[in-house]
Amino acid sequence: MGGVPPLGYDIHDRSLVINSGEAATVRHIFETYLQHGAVRLLQVQLKAERVVTKRHISAKGTSHGGRPISRGHLYHLLQNRLYRGEIPHKGQSYPGQHAPIIDPNLWERVQARLAQNRVAQQAGQTTTQTSLLAGLVTDQTGERLVPTYASKAGRRYRYYVSQSLITGTRGQAPQAVRVPAADLERVISQRLCRWLASPADLLGALATAVPPTRHPALIAAAARLARAWSASPAAIGREGLQALVERITVGDTGIEIALRPQALVRHLLGRRGAGTDSITADDPSRGDASPDDTCLGDSSRGDSSRRDINTGDTDQPPDHQPPIVLTVDAKLCRAGLAMKLIAAGPEARPQSDPTMIRLLARAHAMRKALEAGHHDSINACADAMGITGSYFSRIVRLAWLSPDITTAILDGRQPASLTATRLAQTSDLPLAWDAQRRALGFV
Repeated sequence: MGGVPPLGYDIHDRSLVINSGEAATVRHIFETYLQHGAVRLLQVQLKAERVVTKRHISAKGTSHGGRPISRGHLYHLLQNRLYRGEIPHKGQSYPGQHAPIIDPNLWERVQARLAQNRVAQQAGQTTTQTSLLAGLVTDQTGERLVPTYASKAGRRYRYYVSQSLITGTRGQAPQAVRVPAADLERVISQRLCRWLASPADLLGALATAVPPTRHPALIAAAARLARAWSASPAAIGREGLQALVERITVGDTGIEIALRPQALVRHLLGRRGAGTDSITADDPSRGDASPDDTCLGDSSRGDSSRRDINTGDTDQPPDHQPPIVLTVDAKLCRAGLAMKLIAAGPEARPQSDPTMIRLLARAHAMRKALEAGHHDSINACADAMGITGSYFSRIVRLAWLSPDITTAILDGRQPASLTATRLAQTSDLPLAWDAQRRALGFV
């Protein structure tokens, strides 16, 4: 009946016909939403991939669309019953004469996830934590790691998880991993900050992309960004990171971070060659920065003021320079059902385990209760504490750990293989300190 057809369809003889290229984009949007489980994360990835609204030229020759997809648009798209071959009318849906783009199974899964998220929002279960690396991380096989979370005892734990673990196809990908999100984001942020703060490393990668007269401005801007980012990973913003980082690969023995050289130069020196007057495009101190400014080099905005640092030309071609690759000496170690990310070198940091610390505190409380002499047996003491005798017997042994093992656990310097579950289930813990160190992996 006129108007702009939805993404995925064209109009022919007053009927909707599938546009095969756009239909693939629509399916990609539906499938990516299931991977991320959140429209805001879906929007971030689509913006990084330069997916835009449908381009359409009206009968009068007016051009429409071709702009970044808003969250509101995505909510409408994901619930548009046209994509399953139906026509909505006055609150009801009827079979249409056009072919569907989304199969019933994918449609129902997306609607179920949307409904689940609505219930969580109404119950106040949403989180203010964002997944900084959403859409950027893959494992060494190229499989995407998607953000997810688990809740336990009222606390929410974030992870980056291999897509096959989400889709239930782990058997086809035995190397699928689950990485604590905070650990990975910390390691990536620290490595990037260390690189930005090193003039030698910075100029070693970007010297040829910037005239020598601009090197001092580049170094100063990078140092300021490193300081701001060290104080808060949100200083650059998720959109800014998506613009600067091409990919992050998490392998068994290390992490690779691939950066976009020209985008990085634009980010540090500003589109207008602002030099030392501009740190980042999304610096909150700049009142003239719009939300879209955080995604640098977005060709859909048509910013005529964007200039190439070397030539001063406008409308520069896409970045074809090879990426800058930074490495992190880190490895994934299995710790129970999850994986721990253990970094070496400057990115290494002790990781205290609150659960293990609580176990040690409980063990010493049990020992104190025994030594008080108010009960005539371990079972009686356990009954008074509301726990079983077998659990009491296992945990109280931890009160006799060697001082150096106890200190290491309190400082977070325990072996990656030593988890709270393993510690609690060690029923045959020896009393000799040397034997304890061997049994728990300290030697």
